[in-house]
Amino acid sequence: AGMYRLAGGVHEWAARSVSVFFAMAMLVVLYCFVRRLEGEAKALVALFFAALSPISVAFSRSIQPDMIMLFASVAGLYAFHLFLDKKKWRYYFLSSVLIAVAVATKIYTLYLFIPILAMAWLRDGKRVLLQPRNYFFAFTVCLTLIWYGYVWRQGQIQHLYYSPLEYHRGVT
Repeated sequence: AGMYRLAGGVHEWAARSVSVFFAMAMLVVLYCFVRRLEGEAKALVALFFAALSPISVAFSRSIQPDMIMLFASVAGLYAFHLFLDKKKWRYYFLSSVLIAVAVATKIYTLYLFIPILAMAWLRDGKRVLLQPRNYFFAFTVCLTLIWYGYVWRQGQIQHLYYSPLEYHRGVT
C-alpha cells in the first residue's frame, strides 16, 4: 500500500517491486551468511542456486508475502548467528524482530526455533535452557501469535470460517 502511494496510484509494478526488493535482499543476506560459515566459493554456489531456483524466480516477481518471509527467516538466522559469535545485543534484538516478522508473515515459520535452538545448543550446551534471554526470545517471537488468535476469533464471530462439517443453506 505504501508503494501505491509512492507510485501515484494502484500499479501492478509497484506491488511487484516489493517482492523483488525482498528477493534481492534475501540473496545478499544469504550470500553473506554462507560466506561467513563456509567461504567465498560455497557462498557463490549457494547464491547461484538460490537466485535461479524456480521457486525463487516465481515468488520474487509475484505479489505474495513469501519473499518477505524468506528474507526475514534468513536474516533472522544470520543475525542470531552473529549474536552468538560476537555477543552484541543489537544482533539478538534484530534476530528476534526478524524472526517475529517471518512468523507474522507465515505461521509455519515457527520451525525456525529448531535451527536457532541448535545453534544456541552447539554454543552453550545444556546452559541454553537456563538462560532467560532464550525464553525472552521465544516470548517475543510468539507475540505475533496474538494476531493469529485475533483473526481466528474475528472469523468465528463474523462467521467467516469454513467448516466442512456444517452445511449452510443460505439466509432464511
